[in-house]
Amino acid sequence: MDAFLLSLLLCLLMSLGSRLSTYVPSGRRRALFYGVLLIGLATAAALWAVAGASLAPAMTPEARSLFLALALAVESVILCAGGMRGARLRRPNRGTRLIDGLADIAGGGGAFLIAAIAAAFTDPWMAGLGGWIGRALALAVVPQLITIRSWPPILRTLQLVGGSLGVILGFFMAMSALRFV
Repeated sequence: MDAFLLSLLLCLLMSLGSRLSTYVPSGRRRALFYGVLLIGLATAAALWAVAGASLAPAMTPEARSLFLALALAVESVILCAGGMRGARLRRPNRGTRLIDGLADIAGGGGAFLIAAIAAAFTDPWMAGLGGWIGRALALAVVPQLITIRSWPPILRTLQLVGGSLGVILGFFMAMSALRFV
């Protein structure tokens, strides 16, 4: 259960500024978009959880903690960079959207964290399930909230504060794993 909740919350936070939230079509294609998105996110989360679970037996407990700390720090830096970039993104052409979308589904928004949490905890499938639900919630809710005028500054603030806290927490977790603290 620890892996599920940690993965859910961290993936929800890390997926807040995802580019996929700007690609949501209108009309009848919206249901198809969300269906494909859920299947893609589930597949990616399962693959990342399997990758983390396959790494776990070869790692010591300190190495698992260090892997989780580094994953948290890297994903938090990416989240901070997205918050500094701002919510305004240009609308790319169809081919670029497809490639960006597939890359974001496969490896963006906390996917690396799913592997690290799966390696650090005993239930890797819970990490995959929590990451999938967290990423799906963020990508389903954010497009609805962006239409509200006051939301983009709040989103940038959440990205900057969450990313900064993640970097600090990752630093202290790494120091603890290396036995410096």
